[in-house]
This record gives sequence, C-alpha cells and structure tokens, in this order.
Amino acid sequence: MTRYSHNAVGIWTILVCYILVLIGVVTILQVLIGKETLSPSILVHFDASHYQGIMLYGYGQESSAFFPLFPYSWRALGVGPLGISLFNTALFLFALSTLISVLSIHWRTVLIWLTLPTVFFLMLPYTEAWFFIGASGVIVGVRRKQLAFTLLGLFACTVARPAFTALLPALIFATALGHESLKRKLFEITTVVSTCLVGLATVVAIQYHDTGDIFAFYTAQSGYGNSLKFPSFPLTSWGGGSIVRLDATALLIGILSGGVLLWSMIRRWKNKPDQIGQEVVLSVTYLFVVSGIALMLRGGELYSLNRFIFATPFSLVLIHEYFEHRVRLPVKNVVVIFFGLLIYFLFFGSFVHIQTFGKFAVLSAFLSIYLIYPNMLLNRRSWVFPWILLASFIIQVYYLLHYLGDEWVA
Repeated sequence: MTRYSHNAVGIWTILVCYILVLIGVVTILQVLIGKETLSPSILVHFDASHYQGIMLYGYGQESSAFFPLFPYSWRALGVGPLGISLFNTALFLFALSTLISVLSIHWRTVLIWLTLPTVFFLMLPYTEAWFFIGASGVIVGVRRKQLAFTLLGLFACTVARPAFTALLPALIFATALGHESLKRKLFEITTVVSTCLVGLATVVAIQYHDTGDIFAFYTAQSGYGNSLKFPSFPLTSWGGGSIVRLDATALLIGILSGGVLLWSMIRRWKNKPDQIGQEVVLSVTYLFVVSGIALMLRGGELYSLNRFIFATPFSLVLIHEYFEHRVRLPVKNVVVIFFGLLIYFLFFGSFVHIQTFGKFAVLSAFLSIYLIYPNMLLNRRSWVFPWILLASFIIQVYYLLHYLGDEWVA
C-alpha cells in the first residue's frame, strides 16, 4: 500500500463513522435478541466493576491488582459508566488520529486494525484508553526522537496498568538498538528507568494510603495465583471455546512479533540494512514479551492476552509495518501457511473433537488469507479487502455482544 497525504477531517470522519456503525449494529442486535439496551450498567462487567469500585471507594474495598490512573480520573470527571465510556472513546480516538498522522498509516490499514476482535475495550470503562494514549506517546517520542513525549507516555502507562514488565524492557531494547551515541543511549535508558520507578512509586503511594500495605499490588497478584511457571499443554484460556481461539490468535501475533525481531537482529548482525524503525522494534518487542509473560504467568492459561495484544497501538504499528511489505509471504504459500496454522493450533487442543478442529480450521483459513492479503495483486486486494473487513467486523460484534451479555471475553 502506498502512503497518502493525511487530512485531519478525513481521519476523524472515518473513525467516528466506524464507531457509530459499530454502536448502531450492536444496539439493533441487542434489540433483536431481546437484551437490555438502554441501561449503562451493561457496560460494567468483570474488570470494569473493579475499576468502578476503586473510583467509588478507593482500594480499601477493591483489589490492588488494578492501577489507579483510570479509576481516579473517572472519579475526577464525576460521570457514570456511559460518560466515562464516551470519554475513553474520545481519548482513544485522539491518540489514534495522532498515530495515523505521525506514521502515515493508510485508511485501509486503520480499518483492518479497528476491526480486531477486542479493540472495543478501548471504549469501555477499562484502563485501555489511558494505556493507549500513553503508549502512543511513547511511540511518537521514539519515532520523532522527542524524549519528553516518551517519558510522559511511559509515566502514564506505568500508572495506568502493570505493563511496565513488558513496556520497560521493550523501550530499553529499542533504545539500545538505536543509532545514537553510547552516551546518549545511556542517558535515555537511565531516564526511562527513572520515570518508570517514579510511576511505580506513585502507584505504591496511592495504594498504601488506602490499604496500609506498601506491597499491596504484589499481595493482590499472589492472591490471583500469578507466578512464573512452565506452561502445561494444551494451552487454555478463561471462558473456553471461542475465547481460547481468540487468545490463541493473540499468542500467534506475539510469536510472529518475536520472529520479526529475530529477523531484524540477524540482519543487523550481518550488517545488512533492515529498514525497521525504532518504533517497530519497540512494538514487536512489547508484543513478544507480553505474550511470553502471559504464557508463563499462569502455567499456560492465556488470561486476557487478547486485550493486551489487540487493544494497543503496538499491534497497529505491527500491522502497518507488515502491510508496508516489510515482511513478504508469497500468495502461492497460502496452503503451507494454512497447514502451519493447523499444526500451531494443536497446542490448544484443537484435536479433542471434530467440531473443535473444524472451528480452528476455519480460523486457520481466515488467518491465511489475512496474512497473504498485502501481497496480492492490486485488483485482487481491492476485491478481498471488503470481505476481510466484513468478516473481522462480524467477529468483533460477536465478542462485544458476548461482553455486554456479561460473558467473559478478557
């Protein structure tokens, strides 16, 4: 895909129209299936209920596993579930439009990313919108060599959720691979580590004020059974069924990100130009590390990995880079890709029943087309695009209805 001249009005028109279409379709379907549609309470399920509790009562009655930036900003705004969802949507769209402009992302790539299954968490009473705007600040800072943006974004991410375990190593690694002088690299690494420590100290101070426990976060994490352990097979996820397939796809993205990172490192080692920018190194490293953490933290149960992969700007950077033909998968290899994916999904117990295997086979076919799409001839790509977009949109609507019906997604 070729780059194009960005128009702010055009960007916002595409984004707002998509959000309105998504809301309209989901509302109509809610009516058709006889579900509650008008009460804002349908927006608050699972983690959102914990954030609402922190907003109302602080950490005295809620788990310290959740970080304070989102619930405390919710309290400051003084709005209900619908109001904070609208605020999160505006926050997310602002950050997204900035990334589109800075990275010169094609509108088709934007729409394909928007239809990833659980991007809708950016519009719900979750912390994802704050993390998204913070991570976008980090990406913009790295891309434009503006350390202030990077540090401000990193601080926001650190106070928004415990993503420092993946984001800080990714940022250090991307900085180390940059073209700046050693002195400059050491200075930047020192400042990002210091900023992360200040963010963590802020979290500890807020939680200590409410709980009296300086290690409240780690106490809460141990209560959830989160500790490093070797994964057992087949790999699983909360909710089973379609949620396993969702998290399996998210893990696949993490693994592919690791492959892109390895490819880049080999080319650097051989002194060959790889043309991969620091923001791409940052993104694929984050996606790879967060996938590894999810894989090892609960012994093979990929708890919420899909949200940590899809609802981030890092997945957008990866898709944008892939669609710019940095990695080539010839169309003639579609059969090889399909069978490779079938083998990969065996690690998720796809073999337990013929119906289960069939569902994974359909997913493999869809992902195969998805992967070879950027390398199709232009006329074929124009024909395939609306069908990919429609299929992705239907999948996203399915999971959003799943969530609104108080069923586990992430």
